[in-house]
Amino acid sequence: MIPFRNKPSTRAQKLGLAALLAFAALLPIARAELDPALSRSSEETTPKAQLKFQYRLFPSAEVTKIAVSQGGKALEFRLIPFSNNPLNSSAILVLVDTSVGSSRAPRDRTIEDNKQFIQALLSHAQPGDLIGVSSFANDLVEVAPIGAPFAEIRYKIAGLKADGLGTRIYRQGMLAIDKLAAVPATRRALLILSDGKDEDNGFTVDDLVKTAHKHNVMVFAMGCPETGADIPALGNLEKIASETRGLYVRARMGSPEREARLKENADFAQAVLESVNSGGELVLPLDTLAPAGDVTFEIATRNGETFSYVHKRAALEQPTPATTPATTPAALPVVSVATPTPTPSPLPTPTPLPSATPLPTPLPTATPEPAKPAAPVAKPLAPAPVAGNGLLDRLTAGNLFSAGSIVLLIGAVLVLRKRKPKTAPTAFLEMQDAESKRIPLLKTANRIGRRPDNDVVFTNTSISGYHAEIHAQRDGTYYITDLGSGNGLSVNDQRVTQSNLKDGDLVELGEVRFRFYRR
Repeated sequence: MIPFRNKPSTRAQKLGLAALLAFAALLPIARAELDPALSRSSEETTPKAQLKFQYRLFPSAEVTKIAVSQGGKALEFRLIPFSNNPLNSSAILVLVDTSVGSSRAPRDRTIEDNKQFIQALLSHAQPGDLIGVSSFANDLVEVAPIGAPFAEIRYKIAGLKADGLGTRIYRQGMLAIDKLAAVPATRRALLILSDGKDEDNGFTVDDLVKTAHKHNVMVFAMGCPETGADIPALGNLEKIASETRGLYVRARMGSPEREARLKENADFAQAVLESVNSGGELVLPLDTLAPAGDVTFEIATRNGETFSYVHKRAALEQPTPATTPATTPAALPVVSVATPTPTPSPLPTPTPLPSATPLPTPLPTATPEPAKPAAPVAKPLAPAPVAGNGLLDRLTAGNLFSAGSIVLLIGAVLVLRKRKPKTAPTAFLEMQDAESKRIPLLKTANRIGRRPDNDVVFTNTSISGYHAEIHAQRDGTYYITDLGSGNGLSVNDQRVTQSNLKDGDLVELGEVRFRFYRR
């Protein structure tokens, strides 16, 4: 089995141990779970025959070991963390309660803290995170659309203020989920910043939860109580988060230590991103699996928790072999080739065989002798000086049939070889060593690693089994992605998890260095 490296993603590296401990103090102790809505397996045949298992843990937990087996046999796999896959994206809509509340002054302070929270969320987000902001009171108002540039979001949230009358948290939350559902993203999450009070009797917590389940949206919530009277309503936010696979935290809005208060809010922003983007994808080639039998995925965390997922393989229906009569000779590979029947030579008719004897396979011989019908006559095949068209004179009908078939087969092979397109590489890697060897990139996705099934194989021990992948895009540009390697990826001396590649860029994978060039 491929050893699983305890290598956190980029976001997890940013989330230090101190921040985790501080945030843990705000939450009740809860065991992680395997998200049933975002954990699934599938078998694909294009572009490669492979089994994929996608999973998410909530709350996010540090994974220490992953094992895959079938019938007690350990299987090799490739792990792609969710945040390292360039094909993945997460849409997060922040919903800010801007109702005036019980007192205008505390609500203004709450809105300012909410702005700082959004700033922290943006500072820890990655390019794959599509973030938007809306405010709500009686109505839902878009502040910045989902996927807007972070600079635009920072500019527009500066105008947020407490000026709304009435609060319809459940109705506006449902409308916000509908907006999220229209965004093309791999995962979607709603993040509510509110005191949890609702003044609309037409909708309930269950209505919002049902809408979230319908569109597979996670809901996170930060309770923002301003007085003791606000605390009972916070239970509604906690229930929504727990039933939609999200997180809930109660902010210390009344605490006079503003720096400590903002630090806790920033820790929660990091935890939200970690939770939304936790997990990843395991990939196994189908040719390494038995045609039938359960494939078991096991995930272990540092807390001692183990999660199992079973993928059931159905036995493939085997085609029934055709029955061949006992008297029928073995099929020749040239039977389907149409060859003109040559004019028979005036040869004596051979003695017929007894009906009980199976017919032998035709032999490339001349006229059999009447006295010995079963014995092949090799003499006509021996080379001899023949005048004129002697070669044709020596060929029987069987010889002409075989020779014509061979000619047709050779011609077909030549035509196919001539038609096969020759793909010229459009980019290559030039090794930065004494040999300066050039390695062409022939595929759209070129995987690099130490294992022999990679497209580019390096035997250096600093290279992971599946280290990185270089992708060619439709516009002719290229980018490189770290596949969760042990020693990381650097482009032009900058440590990255993903980067566009330009002509002459210096790439380092562990101890291996090369330059990228386009033709």
